[in-house]
Amino acid sequence: MYKMKKFLIVACLALGMTACSNDDNKQDKGFESVIITMDNVMQGSLIAKGEMGGPYFADELFTVITNQTDWQNLIDQMNSVDPTAPETDVDFNNYEVIAVFDEGKTTGGYSIDIINITEFEKEIEVEVDRLHKGNDTQIATKPFHIVKIPKINKPVVFVEVD
Repeated sequence: MYKMKKFLIVACLALGMTACSNDDNKQDKGFESVIITMDNVMQGSLIAKGEMGGPYFADELFTVITNQTDWQNLIDQMNSVDPTAPETDVDFNNYEVIAVFDEGKTTGGYSIDIINITEFEKEIEVEVDRLHKGNDTQIATKPFHIVKIPKINKPVVFVEVD
């Protein structure tokens, strides 16, 4: 009887150790990329009223905005070029803004589009495409797309897709 109890105890311990070792030996798959849900803040084209200069509008711009001051500066620049650009409140404690501006175009009908945002282990990747190719109007424009995403505190990398 003593040998039977000893055998059962050893068998249970071995089974328990096998079950535990399976959990301990699981390989860590590492960080799996995640598609980030983005909320559209505004998208369209600024209509040029005179020279499209200034720090935000001389060339194309891909930027991340993490505070109210920088956000207000961008809104002010947009309003100085096109007074119809809307103002929007953003809670920078919980969100950050991704903004892309294409270079100025001599005609309308162009777009620049944030098509996907993915979080990787060490960075956020923003995929940008130019979906509309223009020549719809004879008005000089500057296409843009602005979205907000949850604050993640990782570097942002912009990738243009063809």
